[in-house]
Amino acid sequence: MFPVVAVPGGRGNLGRTIVEAILEDGKFTPIILAREEDAALSEKIGARIIAVDYSNVQALTKLLEDEKVEVVISTLNLVTGADPELSLIKAAEASSVTKRYIPAIWGIKFGQEIIDIFPPAKFKTDVIDAVTASNLEYSIWIPGYFLDWFTYPGVKTYMQPFSIVVDFAHNTAAIPIRGDIPVALTHTVDMAKLVAKALTLPKWEPETYCIAEKITWDQMIAIGEKVKKTKFKVTYDTLDTLKTHTVAELPGHPEAYKFIPKPMLQSILATFGIMFGTGAFDLKYGHAIQDDFPEVKVRKVEELLTEAWKTD
Repeated sequence: MFPVVAVPGGRGNLGRTIVEAILEDGKFTPIILAREEDAALSEKIGARIIAVDYSNVQALTKLLEDEKVEVVISTLNLVTGADPELSLIKAAEASSVTKRYIPAIWGIKFGQEIIDIFPPAKFKTDVIDAVTASNLEYSIWIPGYFLDWFTYPGVKTYMQPFSIVVDFAHNTAAIPIRGDIPVALTHTVDMAKLVAKALTLPKWEPETYCIAEKITWDQMIAIGEKVKKTKFKVTYDTLDTLKTHTVAELPGHPEAYKFIPKPMLQSILATFGIMFGTGAFDLKYGHAIQDDFPEVKVRKVEELLTEAWKTD
């Protein structure tokens, strides 16, 4: 029997990526926690999907104990609220068998200045506060921004990307504030492999950095122009513009409006624009998790963009 890892939100997007990486690594048994069962998807992924009620902490605790879940890796969506994740943390803490927890942060840690302009960011800080105060061994994974948004559909991903800053499909960019500020970037598939490997570590650090590369938007556009052999149309959004929750519309945005209302998407993009343009993603760190597992290849930006967009 392999140790059991529960992945709330593991039906799709980042969660499914992590579940598949754990299955491929073969040292732990992942189970997926979801609001409803899906036998067909369970068979396709190769992991059980168990229906849960995130509002019932007692039932969650019993489930974790019955399933002998040693680790919880949460990939829940925290955009609309933190209550399900906060319930999970309480249940994991109450469980007699659950010892480790990775919260659904998967980006950077937000400061108050970001919460002030994008209140939903507080959901993530609430989750960090809760897991930090618990008796669980935890690690907050900090990968920067996901490269999937710039390599879809040419590079495999389960994310549902939309155009942000650089629209490679249409050779267009709208740079937030200035183009010479570094941004930390990582692809979800590579990170997921390292998440699976990290399950074997005897001790976790409170923060785990997983950064493939830091480059500027100017550098990314230069790579794109080299790979696609064409000049990109580049404009800039000022800080004042971004503070009004608006960004220059990229050609790929109207397609996204089918799933996210335009005002909401504009607000999200503007918030990230402020973070990009003020250096919030210019992460400073020493040790990166890939240093512990050199056998895992973490792909750089140019390699991924070439795979995604090379025309030859």
